[in-house]
Amino acid sequence: MRYGRSQLGPKYTHDQAYPLTSNAGLPSYAFLNATRQSHSTHAIMDFTAGRDVGLGLFDSGKSTIHFGVRAAQLNENAKGHLSAFSTAPQKYSASKIVHKADALFARSFTGAGPSVSWDEMTPLMGSPDDEVTFDWGANAAILMGRQKARISLHTADNRYAGKY
Repeated sequence: MRYGRSQLGPKYTHDQAYPLTSNAGLPSYAFLNATRQSHSTHAIMDFTAGRDVGLGLFDSGKSTIHFGVRAAQLNENAKGHLSAFSTAPQKYSASKIVHKADALFARSFTGAGPSVSWDEMTPLMGSPDDEVTFDWGANAAILMGRQKARISLHTADNRYAGKY
């Protein structure tokens, strides 16, 4: 069985252009604030049975083939928030624009399927009682299951007229 998790954030970003100057020499202002955060987990379980098949790469190698079932559960939750503000100078009908966005993402996968693996142990040096070996292997699995996703995005833009 293998289990893992990871977490990002919260990460915060702030960008500011202060002041921006138009071709007419009139100032305008802008900034952006954003945060993001995510959390994910995974659990993988293998149930296998194997047999030594005597197919080592060298005469004294040992090779085992395993057949079995793999089951997996994968989850991720993420969220983000954005606030942006900008102004336009008097020449362009002075106004302030506020942009806001909130996003939530929840994704998951649950599945199971057949698996096969091959493990090899090749002696490099020494005697059978006291030897150094090189161990390696390869495996493959096909997972069939159900994937779910819930996504939510809310946005709002507001424009305020007047001098700012």
